Amino acid sequence: MRTVFIVHGTEGYPEENWFPWLKERLEALGHKVFVPQFPSLPVVPAKVSEWFDVLKDYEKYIDHDTIFIGHSLGGIFTLRALEKIKTPIKAAIFVGTPIGVRPILHYDRDSAFSGFDFDWETIKTNARHFVVFQSDDDPYVSLANGKELSEHLGVELSFIANAGHFNKRAGYLKFDQLLRKLEPLLVSGRLSAVLGLSIDLTHRPQIGPGKNAQKTLIMLANVGHLTQVARRLRLR
Repeated sequence: MRTVFIVHGTEGYPEENWFPWLKERLEALGHKVFVPQFPSLPVVPAKVSEWFDVLKDYEKYIDHDTIFIGHSLGGIFTLRALEKIKTPIKAAIFVGTPIGVRPILHYDRDSAFSGFDFDWETIKTNARHFVVFQSDDDPYVSLANGKELSEHLGVELSFIANAGHFNKRAGYLKFDQLLRKLEPLLVSGRLSAVLGLSIDLTHRPQIGPGKNAQKTLIMLANVGHLTQVARRLRLR
């Protein structure tokens, strides 16, 4: 079982965009999902210190199996969290995250949150996998931010054309591409080794050899969430 945090952006809340959809999907697979409410008032810049005060209530759930998903300003906070956490996590996923590359619609407001100088080496040490989503028509965050963020993290950019800011206005009440990136990360390391799962965040995982994988899944059929994960990975 993984613990997943979904971190909203400026003036955000847990029930917006694709957050409820993803939470429901992951919980159905047996994972624990938190979507904390962080303080972010209209017009007034959010304060990163206040967001860390909220995160303190969840510290006991952060460990090597944890996955953070940050949307917009939530991605900046995820980067700041990775600079501070004591236990490296499983993965960090960034969706429409500004990192200081203009144009950014609310550059001053985002910069006031925590600035744009990041300790990339520490960040890369504190998560084992990274995914970066960015679109070409995001009205708030330019594509160059996603490109530079993925370069800093050493991963290929997950580019989706015409996706806007990956929010309700852009039609994102669900996010299938994100779920597909999550699938290989949700399988335990031991099961991955048994099934020969290839953890590749740019392609769907492959299983081999087929017959051995089938036998293994039959043995694990009584474990509900693993069976559902197997179905999602389309094992045969």
